[in-house]
Amino acid sequence: MKVVRKQLTPDEVTPAGTRYDSDCNCIQASPDGGTTWNDAPGLDPRSQTAFARPGRGGGADQACNVAANATDKLKSMVMQAEGELEQFQLATALVGIVLLFLPEAGLLVDLFIAVAEALITIGSDAILGAFTDAQWSLIECIIYCSVDADGQIPDSAMSVILAEIEAECDPVVYDVMFFVLPSLGSVGLSNAGNTGSLTGDCSGCATCTWEKSWDFTIGAHTFVPQAGCCGAYSPGVGWPNDSSNCGGYYRAGCVMAFNFPLGSTVTHVRLDWTGHQTYSRAVYIQHNSGGTQYGYSDGSNTPGSSPIEADISVVGDGELWDFAFFLDDPSYDVCAGVTMTISGTGVEPSFPA
Repeated sequence: MKVVRKQLTPDEVTPAGTRYDSDCNCIQASPDGGTTWNDAPGLDPRSQTAFARPGRGGGADQACNVAANATDKLKSMVMQAEGELEQFQLATALVGIVLLFLPEAGLLVDLFIAVAEALITIGSDAILGAFTDAQWSLIECIIYCSVDADGQIPDSAMSVILAEIEAECDPVVYDVMFFVLPSLGSVGLSNAGNTGSLTGDCSGCATCTWEKSWDFTIGAHTFVPQAGCCGAYSPGVGWPNDSSNCGGYYRAGCVMAFNFPLGSTVTHVRLDWTGHQTYSRAVYIQHNSGGTQYGYSDGSNTPGSSPIEADISVVGDGELWDFAFFLDDPSYDVCAGVTMTISGTGVEPSFPA
């Protein structure tokens, strides 16, 4: 057998002209040999779907099996921090695990060195005591509810996963996952779930339901006025119809765009308002490009009362949708939208704040 010997260079791990930059937490590329560095999100293996492995082929157990295998990889990573490894030893061990399902992780060596430092700071004893079987079961169920119909974990779901871990798990578990999960990103976590042969058991997981509300008496959040609605946001009041006359009507309304992931279903929408409302009213979701409005709509031009709400069943398509309401009043009776609520099942959309 012929043996070829060569000297390893840094380019064997990180391709020439690319680097991970901790200031932007991003991959950068240099067009001039390292003098200039430009952000290159298309090269980031954590979020660029070109690096994603195929799902597990669908089926009723796909999400559960993805969750089981992803959790197993996370457990392997965390177990490295339960020993007495020094920073660079721990970083090497973490990268060695991640390379098995995300070969491009060599670009992120500096990131894993920082993760190792954070885990050592948290402490091996604290980590060992916090990560019980019950905690791992909670993490598995949280991931299970974030797997879409293609067997992937959407980028928008990563913040939801961390928020659920913070709400449901031990504080030390959250502290660890705060560093570990972003080092993988949605593609890394998806790949972790789509490699391995474990069969999950999610019978103990609660139903994957979610609900999000926005109280307009404390802020406009990321909502903006509806087209054709003249009522501007009023702090402490909400979205009133008393700003100006819109062609003979006093109309209030606002809208927020959100990404509607595969594997998510909106099941209920609701609007609460204050004041006297005597004309048409609606609360609904609609594809950002237009089309059917799914929700509650009453154009009977008769007095109505708060709230208005509707049970619906709309399945996410991975595209941008709008959540909106309007209140029309032909007189100057002041009414204001004060709270909007949306709920559903499956993958929770990562709504703007």
